[in-house]
Amino acid sequence: MFLLNNEVRLPLFAIFDGVGFVDIGNVLPSVRISTPSRCESRPGLGLRVVRGTWYSRADYGVKLDRRTGESRGALFFSIGQAT
Repeated sequence: MFLLNNEVRLPLFAIFDGVGFVDIGNVLPSVRISTPSRCESRPGLGLRVVRGTWYSRADYGVKLDRRTGESRGALFFSIGQAT
C-alpha cells in the first residue's frame, strides 16, 4: 500500500471544523511494480466535530478519473483521530 494524504482544517463555528483534502495512493501486489502513474488521487471536503477528547469526521472524496459505471465519489465516516 502506498498512501499520501494532506488536509487543511479551518474553524467554522463552535465545535465544527471544515476540511479540504487530497489523498493519493494505491494498493499493489508488489512494491517492485509500483510507479507514480499507477496512483490515483481523490480530492474532497469534510466536516470535523471536536468536543473535548471526542472527535468525529465525515468526508466526501471525488473520483476525478472514474471509469464507466463507477460512482462519482464516496462518503467516509469515522469516530476518533487518525494516527
